[in-house]
Amino acid sequence: MEFRLLGPLEVICNGRPIALGGIKQRATLGFLLLNANQVVPTSQLVAALWPTEDPPASARKMLQNAVWSLRRSLATMKEGDDIQLTTQEPGYVLRVDPELLDLTQFQDRIERARAADSTPEVAAGELRAALRLWRGNALSDLVESGISWPELSSVENLKLSALEDYFDAELACGRHQTVLIELSSLVEAEPLRERLCSQLMLALYRSGRHADALAAYGRLRVSLVDNLGLEPGPALQELQQSILNHEPTLAANNLTSVSALHHTLEHDALNAPVPPSKHPSSRRARLTIATVQVRLPTGPINADPAKKDSTLATVSEVIQTCFEDFGGTLAACVGSVSVVMFPDCDRQVEKAVSAALTVRDWFANDVDLKISLAHGSVLVKSDYRSVFPVLHGTLIDEGQKILSEATDNSVFVSAGIREILGQSYNFAADPTADSYEVNSINAHIEAEYLEELSLIQTLMDRAVKWSKPHIVTLLGETEKFVETFIGSVTTPRIIQSRVLPDDDGLELLVRTIAQHCNIEPEMLLNNRGTVDHLGKANISTTDLNDALTSWCGYIRAAAAVRPLVLVLRDLHLAKPEVRNAVQSLADPNYPLPLVVVVSAHHDLLRFSPNWGIGNPHSTSIKIDDTPENTSNYLRKKVTSTISEYISDVPSMGVHRPELPQSSFYSDFIDNPDSMNVSA
Repeated sequence: MEFRLLGPLEVICNGRPIALGGIKQRATLGFLLLNANQVVPTSQLVAALWPTEDPPASARKMLQNAVWSLRRSLATMKEGDDIQLTTQEPGYVLRVDPELLDLTQFQDRIERARAADSTPEVAAGELRAALRLWRGNALSDLVESGISWPELSSVENLKLSALEDYFDAELACGRHQTVLIELSSLVEAEPLRERLCSQLMLALYRSGRHADALAAYGRLRVSLVDNLGLEPGPALQELQQSILNHEPTLAANNLTSVSALHHTLEHDALNAPVPPSKHPSSRRARLTIATVQVRLPTGPINADPAKKDSTLATVSEVIQTCFEDFGGTLAACVGSVSVVMFPDCDRQVEKAVSAALTVRDWFANDVDLKISLAHGSVLVKSDYRSVFPVLHGTLIDEGQKILSEATDNSVFVSAGIREILGQSYNFAADPTADSYEVNSINAHIEAEYLEELSLIQTLMDRAVKWSKPHIVTLLGETEKFVETFIGSVTTPRIIQSRVLPDDDGLELLVRTIAQHCNIEPEMLLNNRGTVDHLGKANISTTDLNDALTSWCGYIRAAAAVRPLVLVLRDLHLAKPEVRNAVQSLADPNYPLPLVVVVSAHHDLLRFSPNWGIGNPHSTSIKIDDTPENTSNYLRKKVTSTISEYISDVPSMGVHRPELPQSSFYSDFIDNPDSMNVSA
C-alpha cells in the first residue's frame, strides 16, 4: 500500500492504482493525508473542500458521504489495521503508518542527506533519490480543479529547499556544469530566492563566466529593490565581492561541505503539513500557551449530569474552534480545561490575546470562564499514534499558576507577554505579582491592520525617497481599512474621492481636482486650463479620453510640487477608460513621489483581468470583510457553528432559532439536547 501526494493523488495497492471517486472524495482524502494522524475539525475540512466559495447548506452531508465512501474503499484494500479513518470530535482522523506516504519518504531522505552533509557524494545521492519521488506539483489534480491550500505551498517550499540542498551537494562535488542549466531555469522561476542566486553565481564563476555571475547578482538586486525595497543579504554581497576579487576560496576544491555556503533550512515540526515520523520525536519550541477554564452557571442544567456534560462539551468545542480560527492549535482538552498553543511567528502573541478577549466578551453574560496566556520555551514531543502533541516544561506550570490567580470572566497574561504587547492593549491598573489582566485592545492602535498599514507605509516611504510611483489595490470589504489608513497618514498630502454608481466618468475627475484645489490654491492658478477643460468636456468617449489625459497630467503636476497620496474608493464602478487612466498613474516612466490607493470589490478583477499584471509598481492587498481577529468574525463563526449543530438533528423537531449576538448561549442552555455533538 502506498499513498502518493507528490504529484496527482494516487493510492497504490498491490502495484495498481485504486479508483478514488469524484473530486470531493479525492480532496477529502488529500487533506486528511496532509494532516495524517491528526484530528481535522469538520469546519476545517468543509473550508478546504470549498476554498473559493461559500459552502452549500448541505456541505456537511456531502462531507459525510465522501468520508463514508473513503471508508468503504479503504476497507477493501487496507493491509491489517494500518489504516483507519475514524470520527473523533471535533472532526475526523486518518490513522496511517507515515512510511506509506511518499511525502514521508521524501522527508526521511532529506533528513538522511542533511545528516551526511560532510560527505557530499552521499548527500547528493540521497537528494537525487528524494527528488525522483516527485511526479509533478503536489496534488496537481486537485490544484487543477481550483484547490489552493496553505499546506500545499509548504510542501512545494520543502521541495525548493531540497533542490537547493541538492545544488549545494553537486557544487561541493565539483559538478557545476551538470546543474548549470537547471539552476538557471529555477532562478528565472524564483527570482527572489537569494540562496539559488548564490548557487548560480558560483556555478557560473567556476565555469569561467565571471561577467554572467555578476549579472545574476545584479538582476536579483534589482528585483529585491523594486519589489521589496530591500538590498541583498550580507552573504550574497560578500560572494559578489569575492567574485570581483577572484578569491581562491571560490575554487571547486575548496568547498567540501554541502552547507559550507548556506545552512538556512529549518523545519518547523509544529506547522509543517508533512506527516510526523513513525518514531516519537521531541524538540524545543517557543510557543504562546492559552489555558481556558469554563464553569457553567448554577441552574437546572447542573442537576442532570448528562445534560451538563453535553452542554459543557459544546461550549468547549466552540471555544476551541474560535481559537483555531485565530491560528491556534488544540494541545489538550481535559474536562472543563482546554489548552491551545500558538507558534512563535506572524504576530501570534497578539492573535492569541485577541482570541482570548473575543471569547471572554462573547461568553461574558452566560458562563464563567477565565483565560491565562504565557509565552516561552517548551519541550514538544510528538508520536504518530497520538492525536495531540505532548508539552513539557515550566511554561505549562506558569500558565496554570496565572489561571489560579485570574478572576472570573477575565484574561490574564504573563509579564513576558505584557512586554511584547507594549501599548497595543489596555491593562488593569494593579497587576498581580506575576501576571497582568488585559482589558481591551487600545482603541488608538488598529492591531488587526498593522501588517497592511506597515506595507503601505513602506511603499509611501519608497515613493517619496526614490520618486517611484506606486499603485496599491485593496480588494474586498475595504471601507473600515481605508478609513483607518487615511487616519494614519500624516504626510504626504491625501486627495480622496469615491466612484458613484451613476458617474459618467467626468465627475470623479472634477471631484479630485476640486478637493486638491482646496488644499493647494496655487495649483488652481497654474492648471486653470486643465480645470476649464474638465468643466466643459462632453460625455463622449473622445472627450472623456482627452479629459483623462489632462487629469493624469494634473495629478502628476501636483505630485511634482509635493508628495501625494490619491485615494479612490469603489473603482470597480468606474468606466474602463477611467480604470485604465488610474493604472497609468503608476507608470515608472514618470519618476514622481505619488502613491495611488484604490479600493474595490473583487469584481474589479473580472472587469479588468489584467489589472496590475506586469507592473512592478503595483501591489494588491486582500482585505477580509471579517478580519480574523475581530469580535464580529468570531460571533458569525459561533452563530454558524451552533446553527449547524441544530440543523443536523431534524429528527428531534428542533427549529433553527435566532441567535442574538448578545447572548447566544442562553438560547441553547434551555434546550441542551439539541446541542449534543454526537447527534
